[in-house]
Amino acid sequence: MSYLTPMEIQAKGFDKAIRGYDTKQVDAWMLKIKDNYEKIYVENHELKEQLSQSQESIVHYRDLEDALQRTLVMAQKSAEDMKKNAEREAKILLEQAEFSARTMTQQAEAESERIVKEASHRAEEMLKLAETRVEAILLEYRQLEKQAKVFRAKFRALLEAQMELMEGKVQAVEEESVS
Repeated sequence: MSYLTPMEIQAKGFDKAIRGYDTKQVDAWMLKIKDNYEKIYVENHELKEQLSQSQESIVHYRDLEDALQRTLVMAQKSAEDMKKNAEREAKILLEQAEFSARTMTQQAEAESERIVKEASHRAEEMLKLAETRVEAILLEYRQLEKQAKVFRAKFRALLEAQMELMEGKVQAVEEESVS
């Protein structure tokens, strides 16, 4: 069903009846105008709702990205604290081992190195896991941004197509009125 253009509304003529315009024709024409504009209004409202939801999703994912970055910073600090604690523990173990005996010292050094390596390994794993999570969320965020751009482009194309359609009908009406 084609929508009415402003030119069609303006150009519409009504047959004269004994007491003026034929009220049935006028009423039918007004009903047609109302129906057409009601459909356009509803469609416009739905598109605005979709756009609003997309924008809310973008805000949500930006907030999520901020939270993940704060989590990453906290994980890095925690890893550093764990490493410092492990190094302090290794130093204490080393001092105790020096007091007891040479063999105990060698065992304590080996244990402290293992603890430091394990703490470093755990810290690296935590950092890698956090970075992987951030990358996944950033990827999803970028995909949503792309979807929003595609939506805007499609919506703009739809509006431009509607404008071209309306301009084409205006020209057709003008050409009909000229001939």
